[in-house]
Order: sequence, then structure tokens, then C-alpha cells
Amino acid sequence: MSTQEDIGRNNTLIGSLLESISEVIRSLEFIQSETGSFLECACYFYRVSVVLIEIQTGESDVICPTEVVESLSESIDSAKYLVNGPESTTDMTSIEAGFQGVVKQIGETLQSIPESIIDEEEYIGVQKISERQTQEVVSEQIETDLYPSDPDLSYASYLSESQPDIPSQSTYASSSQTKYVIQSDT
Repeated sequence: MSTQEDIGRNNTLIGSLLESISEVIRSLEFIQSETGSFLECACYFYRVSVVLIEIQTGESDVICPTEVVESLSESIDSAKYLVNGPESTTDMTSIEAGFQGVVKQIGETLQSIPESIIDEEEYIGVQKISERQTQEVVSEQIETDLYPSDPDLSYASYLSESQPDIPSQSTYASSSQTKYVIQSDT
């Protein structure tokens, strides 16, 4: 198979995947759950669609392996079945568990995308960047914000700094009147 045929096939598969993801997201919006996990799944599927769009429109010369796209397709089909299948109206906990499995499978599939594709893309590359940053040792920084989030630090800095003498409004008004009087006498 030629490179152009691979690109065309992947684009077709990704296009149908995006349509399926839209269907799943719309269906998940209507499912009521006490835990809110269905809404979380809908958000996850939305993020997956952004990754797929970036793969489809990316400028990388490396083609995403067809196996990755086909595996994503199987996972999305499983999600559609969970939402629209015959048992979709019965037991919410089993549907929730099914979606957790689908999300895990999609995550594993996305991790198998070659780094040569990921490195050149913005959204997909975010995960790789965050992995690099967590490996580095981050030193503790003292907050110098006007309103620090640490109340002890804020109080300590308040006690250690000398408070400037801020003139009151009446002092300012009297000094400006004096200037006016001095200027009018000359």
C-alpha cells in the first residue's frame, strides 16, 4: 500500500471515528448519574477527538499506524454499544464500569502512538512535556505575590516588613491647599 493510500484510509477512519465520538458525547449528555462519571467520560471523549483531529491534520511526515486507529475504532464502537445497546437503560453501574474499561483501553491505545508523530504536534505533545517536567526536581519557591495562597507566609511577611507611612486624604488635601495659597501670593 502506498503512503497516499495509507493517509487516505487513516483520514477516512478518523473521520468516521469523529462522527462516532460526537454520537457518544451527545448520548452521554443525556444519561443521568449520581457520580457525574458520564460527564467526565464525555469530556474525555472530547479530548480524544481533539487528538484525532490533530493526527488527521498534523504536519508530521509519519503516518499514524492503522492498528492504532482501528483499535480506537473498536473502543468507540464499544462505547456506542454501551450507550445505545439493549442494556443501556438498565444498570447504570455496569454501564459506568464499561465506560471505565473503554476509557482505559483508549488511553493505552493513545500511548502506543509513535513519538515521531507526537513530538511535532501541540495538543498530543502536552502529555510528553508534562512527563518530562515531573521527572525534574522542582525547587520550592517562596511566594512574592501581593496575595499569597499560604496564609502563614502572608502573615509572616506582614510582620517582617515595615509599614510605609501613607498620608491620609486630609493630609494630602491640606498640603495641596498650602501649595495653592503659596502660588497665589507670589
